[in-house]
Amino acid sequence: MNAPGGPDRASGDQLYSPLAAEQARADVGTTGDAGALTFPDLPRLELDQLSGQVVERAHGVLGTQGRLCGLRRATLVITGDPALPAVLHRIADAARELVGARYAALGVIGPDGDLVEFVHVGVPADVVEEIGPLPQGKGLLGVLIEDPRPIRLDRIGDDPRSSGFPPGHPPMAGFLGVPIRIRDEVFGNLYLADSTRGQFSAEDVELAIALAAAAVAAIDNARLHQAARSRGEWLQATAAITRQLLSPDPTDPTHLTDPTDGVGRVGGQ
Repeated sequence: MNAPGGPDRASGDQLYSPLAAEQARADVGTTGDAGALTFPDLPRLELDQLSGQVVERAHGVLGTQGRLCGLRRATLVITGDPALPAVLHRIADAARELVGARYAALGVIGPDGDLVEFVHVGVPADVVEEIGPLPQGKGLLGVLIEDPRPIRLDRIGDDPRSSGFPPGHPPMAGFLGVPIRIRDEVFGNLYLADSTRGQFSAEDVELAIALAAAAVAAIDNARLHQAARSRGEWLQATAAITRQLLSPDPTDPTHLTDPTDGVGRVGGQ
Protein backbone atom coordinates (compact mmCIF):
# COMPACT_ATOMS: atom_id res chain seq x y z
CA MET A 1 0.00 0.00 0.00
CA ASN A 2 1.32 3.33 -0.99
CA ALA A 3 1.92 6.08 1.50
CA PRO A 4 -0.45 8.96 1.17
CA GLY A 5 0.83 11.39 -1.43
CA GLY A 6 3.81 9.12 -2.33
CA PRO A 7 4.76 7.60 -5.68
CA ASP A 8 3.27 4.38 -6.87
CA ARG A 9 6.44 2.17 -6.84
CA ALA A 10 4.48 -0.90 -8.11
CA SER A 11 3.53 0.84 -11.30
CA GLY A 12 7.13 2.06 -11.90
CA ASP A 13 6.03 5.67 -12.18
CA GLN A 14 8.32 8.03 -10.24
CA LEU A 15 8.12 11.71 -9.64
CA TYR A 16 10.90 13.86 -11.21
CA SER A 17 13.59 15.02 -8.84
CA PRO A 18 16.90 16.84 -9.49
CA LEU A 19 18.82 14.08 -7.77
CA ALA A 20 17.34 11.45 -10.05
CA ALA A 21 18.09 13.55 -13.13
CA GLU A 22 21.69 14.03 -12.06
CA GLN A 23 22.05 10.27 -11.53
CA ALA A 24 20.59 9.63 -14.98
CA ARG A 25 23.14 11.98 -16.58
CA ALA A 26 25.91 10.21 -14.74
CA ASP A 27 24.66 6.85 -15.98
CA VAL A 28 24.58 8.09 -19.55
CA GLY A 29 28.12 9.41 -19.29
CA THR A 30 29.42 6.00 -18.24
CA THR A 31 27.68 3.84 -20.83
CA GLY A 32 29.91 5.02 -23.71
CA ASP A 33 27.10 4.72 -26.26
CA ALA A 34 26.32 7.20 -29.04
CA GLY A 35 24.02 9.18 -26.83
CA ALA A 36 26.81 10.33 -24.47
CA LEU A 37 27.16 14.07 -23.92
CA THR A 38 30.14 15.80 -25.57
CA PHE A 39 31.56 19.33 -25.29
CA PRO A 40 32.77 21.13 -28.41
CA ASP A 41 36.29 22.53 -28.59
CA LEU A 42 35.19 25.99 -29.75
CA PRO A 43 34.38 27.41 -26.32
CA ARG A 44 37.69 26.09 -25.02
CA LEU A 45 39.55 27.83 -27.83
CA GLU A 46 37.71 31.05 -27.11
CA LEU A 47 38.61 30.72 -23.45
CA ASP A 48 42.27 30.18 -24.32
CA GLN A 49 42.23 33.23 -26.56
CA LEU A 50 40.56 35.31 -23.89
CA SER A 51 43.11 34.15 -21.32
CA GLY A 52 45.90 35.13 -23.71
CA GLN A 53 44.40 38.57 -24.18
CA VAL A 54 44.07 39.03 -20.44
CA VAL A 55 47.72 38.09 -19.93
CA GLU A 56 48.80 40.39 -22.76
CA ARG A 57 46.82 43.30 -21.34
CA ALA A 58 48.22 42.61 -17.89
CA HIS A 59 51.74 42.84 -19.30
CA GLY A 60 50.73 46.05 -21.06
CA VAL A 61 49.35 47.52 -17.85
CA LEU A 62 52.50 46.59 -15.97
CA GLY A 63 54.60 48.14 -18.73
CA THR A 64 52.54 51.32 -18.65
CA GLN A 65 52.78 51.51 -14.88
CA GLY A 66 56.53 51.09 -15.15
CA ARG A 67 56.78 53.96 -17.63
CA LEU A 68 54.56 56.14 -15.42
CA CYS A 69 56.91 55.43 -12.54
CA GLY A 70 59.74 56.44 -14.86
CA LEU A 71 57.90 59.69 -15.59
CA ARG A 72 57.62 60.44 -11.88
CA ARG A 73 61.32 59.73 -11.39
CA ALA A 74 62.20 61.94 -14.35
CA THR A 75 60.08 64.75 -12.91
CA LEU A 76 61.98 64.56 -9.63
CA VAL A 77 65.32 64.48 -11.42
CA ILE A 78 64.76 67.62 -13.51
CA THR A 79 63.77 69.69 -10.46
CA GLY A 80 67.14 69.33 -8.75
CA ASP A 81 69.79 71.97 -9.48
CA PRO A 82 68.08 75.34 -10.12
CA ALA A 83 70.75 76.48 -12.60
CA LEU A 84 69.10 76.77 -16.04
CA PRO A 85 71.84 75.07 -18.14
CA ALA A 86 71.83 72.09 -15.78
CA VAL A 87 68.03 71.92 -15.86
CA LEU A 88 67.93 71.87 -19.67
CA HIS A 89 70.51 69.10 -19.84
CA ARG A 90 68.67 67.00 -17.27
CA ILE A 91 65.38 67.39 -19.18
CA ALA A 92 66.95 66.14 -22.41
CA ASP A 93 68.66 63.24 -20.65
CA ALA A 94 65.48 62.28 -18.77
CA ALA A 95 63.46 62.36 -22.01
CA ARG A 96 65.91 60.06 -23.77
CA GLU A 97 65.78 57.52 -20.94
CA LEU A 98 62.01 57.75 -20.37
CA VAL A 99 60.87 57.48 -23.99
CA GLY A 100 63.65 55.16 -25.04
CA ALA A 101 65.69 57.04 -27.65
CA ARG A 102 69.33 57.03 -28.65
CA TYR A 103 69.48 60.78 -29.10
CA ALA A 104 67.70 63.69 -27.43
CA ALA A 105 67.98 67.46 -27.52
CA LEU A 106 66.28 70.55 -26.19
CA GLY A 107 66.24 73.69 -28.31
CA VAL A 108 65.56 77.12 -26.80
CA ILE A 109 63.79 79.53 -29.15
CA GLY A 110 65.01 83.13 -29.28
CA PRO A 111 63.03 86.31 -30.00
CA ASP A 112 63.73 86.03 -33.75
CA GLY A 113 62.40 82.46 -33.93
CA ASP A 114 65.80 80.76 -34.26
CA LEU A 115 67.34 78.37 -31.77
CA VAL A 116 69.58 80.35 -29.42
CA GLU A 117 70.54 77.29 -27.39
CA PHE A 118 70.70 73.61 -28.29
CA VAL A 119 71.36 71.14 -25.47
CA HIS A 120 71.90 67.59 -26.73
CA VAL A 121 72.67 64.14 -25.28
CA GLY A 122 73.68 60.91 -26.99
CA VAL A 123 76.13 62.21 -29.60
CA PRO A 124 79.80 61.78 -28.57
CA ALA A 125 81.82 64.95 -28.04
CA ASP A 126 84.29 64.18 -30.87
CA VAL A 127 81.39 63.71 -33.30
CA VAL A 128 79.84 67.00 -32.18
CA GLU A 129 83.13 68.75 -32.86
CA GLU A 130 83.33 67.15 -36.30
CA ILE A 131 79.76 68.21 -37.18
CA GLY A 132 80.50 71.86 -36.47
CA PRO A 133 77.95 74.57 -35.59
CA LEU A 134 74.85 73.51 -33.72
CA PRO A 135 71.42 73.59 -35.44
CA GLN A 136 69.69 76.94 -35.75
CA GLY A 137 66.17 75.67 -36.31
CA LYS A 138 65.90 74.69 -39.98
CA GLY A 139 64.22 71.67 -41.57
CA LEU A 140 62.07 69.60 -39.23
CA LEU A 141 63.33 71.58 -36.25
CA GLY A 142 61.99 74.72 -37.88
CA VAL A 143 58.66 73.07 -38.67
CA LEU A 144 58.09 72.47 -34.97
CA ILE A 145 59.04 76.09 -34.25
CA GLU A 146 56.60 77.47 -36.81
CA ASP A 147 53.81 75.04 -35.90
CA PRO A 148 54.30 73.95 -32.27
CA ARG A 149 52.45 70.65 -32.39
CA PRO A 150 53.88 67.15 -31.75
CA ILE A 151 55.57 65.45 -34.72
CA ARG A 152 56.18 61.70 -34.99
CA LEU A 153 57.96 60.15 -37.97
CA ASP A 154 59.12 56.63 -38.67
CA ARG A 155 61.79 57.83 -41.10
CA ILE A 156 63.13 61.37 -41.15
CA GLY A 157 64.37 61.06 -44.72
CA ASP A 158 60.88 60.27 -46.05
CA ASP A 159 59.49 63.63 -44.93
CA PRO A 160 59.85 66.36 -47.60
CA ARG A 161 60.32 68.99 -44.88
CA SER A 162 63.58 67.40 -43.76
CA SER A 163 66.73 69.27 -44.81
CA GLY A 164 69.07 66.35 -44.23
CA PHE A 165 72.13 66.14 -42.00
CA PRO A 166 75.52 67.84 -42.20
CA PRO A 167 78.66 65.76 -42.93
CA GLY A 168 79.75 63.64 -40.00
CA HIS A 169 76.29 63.60 -38.42
CA PRO A 170 75.25 60.15 -37.13
CA PRO A 171 72.39 58.55 -39.10
CA MET A 172 68.95 58.94 -37.53
CA ALA A 173 65.72 57.27 -38.59
CA GLY A 174 62.74 57.92 -36.32
CA PHE A 175 61.89 61.38 -35.02
CA LEU A 176 59.69 62.69 -32.23
CA GLY A 177 59.32 66.35 -31.32
CA VAL A 178 57.08 68.14 -28.83
CA PRO A 179 56.90 71.83 -27.82
CA ILE A 180 57.63 73.12 -24.34
CA ARG A 181 55.13 75.84 -23.44
CA ILE A 182 55.46 78.15 -20.46
CA ARG A 183 52.02 79.72 -20.13
CA ASP A 184 51.39 81.42 -23.51
CA GLU A 185 55.04 81.32 -24.54
CA VAL A 186 56.72 78.53 -26.49
CA PHE A 187 60.02 78.32 -24.65
CA GLY A 188 61.51 75.65 -26.88
CA ASN A 189 61.15 72.13 -28.21
CA LEU A 190 62.10 68.66 -27.09
CA TYR A 191 63.56 66.48 -29.84
CA LEU A 192 64.08 62.71 -29.79
CA ALA A 193 65.58 60.49 -32.50
CA ASP A 194 66.02 56.74 -33.06
CA SER A 195 63.70 54.78 -30.79
CA THR A 196 65.35 51.88 -28.99
CA ARG A 197 62.07 49.98 -29.48
CA GLY A 198 62.15 50.27 -33.26
CA GLN A 199 59.63 53.06 -33.81
CA PHE A 200 58.14 55.76 -31.66
CA SER A 201 54.59 54.97 -30.57
CA ALA A 202 51.57 57.06 -29.64
CA GLU A 203 52.37 56.25 -26.01
CA ASP A 204 55.88 57.67 -26.51
CA VAL A 205 54.30 60.90 -27.74
CA GLU A 206 52.10 61.11 -24.64
CA LEU A 207 55.07 60.50 -22.36
CA ALA A 208 57.11 63.19 -24.11
CA ILE A 209 54.22 65.67 -23.82
CA ALA A 210 53.84 64.84 -20.11
CA LEU A 211 57.56 65.30 -19.50
CA ALA A 212 57.53 68.61 -21.39
CA ALA A 213 54.67 69.79 -19.17
CA ALA A 214 56.58 68.73 -16.05
CA ALA A 215 59.69 70.49 -17.35
CA VAL A 216 57.84 73.82 -17.48
CA ALA A 217 57.91 74.23 -13.69
CA ALA A 218 61.63 73.38 -13.53
CA ILE A 219 62.50 75.78 -16.37
CA ASP A 220 60.35 78.58 -14.96
CA ASN A 221 61.88 78.14 -11.52
CA ALA A 222 65.38 78.12 -13.00
CA ARG A 223 64.70 81.32 -14.93
CA LEU A 224 63.37 83.02 -11.80
CA HIS A 225 66.44 81.84 -9.90
CA GLN A 226 68.70 83.16 -12.64
CA ALA A 227 66.89 86.52 -12.69
CA ALA A 228 67.08 86.82 -8.90
CA ARG A 229 70.76 85.96 -8.97
CA SER A 230 71.45 88.53 -11.69
CA ARG A 231 69.45 91.15 -9.77
CA GLY A 232 71.40 90.35 -6.60
CA GLU A 233 74.73 90.67 -8.44
CA TRP A 234 73.61 93.99 -9.93
CA LEU A 235 72.63 95.31 -6.49
CA GLN A 236 75.97 94.22 -5.05
CA ALA A 237 77.85 95.95 -7.87
CA THR A 238 75.79 99.14 -7.42
CA ALA A 239 76.44 99.15 -3.67
CA ALA A 240 80.19 98.69 -4.24
CA ILE A 241 80.30 101.61 -6.70
CA THR A 242 78.32 103.79 -4.28
CA ARG A 243 80.70 103.02 -1.41
CA GLN A 244 83.66 103.78 -3.61
CA LEU A 245 82.21 107.15 -4.65
CA LEU A 246 81.38 108.16 -1.09
CA SER A 247 84.55 106.97 0.57
CA PRO A 248 87.18 109.80 1.13
CA ASP A 249 90.45 109.56 -0.77
CA PRO A 250 93.08 111.95 0.70
CA THR A 251 95.33 111.56 -2.35
CA ASP A 252 92.59 112.77 -4.71
CA PRO A 253 92.88 116.58 -5.18
CA THR A 254 89.32 116.76 -6.49
CA HIS A 255 87.89 115.31 -3.31
CA LEU A 256 85.91 117.95 -1.39
CA THR A 257 86.57 117.89 2.35
CA ASP A 258 84.10 118.96 4.99
CA PRO A 259 84.49 122.79 5.46
CA THR A 260 83.99 122.38 9.20
CA ASP A 261 87.03 120.17 9.53
CA GLY A 262 89.57 121.78 11.87
CA VAL A 263 87.26 124.59 13.14
CA GLY A 264 87.32 123.27 16.65
CA ARG A 265 91.08 123.02 16.63
CA VAL A 266 91.49 126.60 15.34
CA GLY A 267 89.15 128.03 17.95
CA GLY A 268 90.93 126.17 20.68
CA GLN A 269 94.37 127.58 19.88
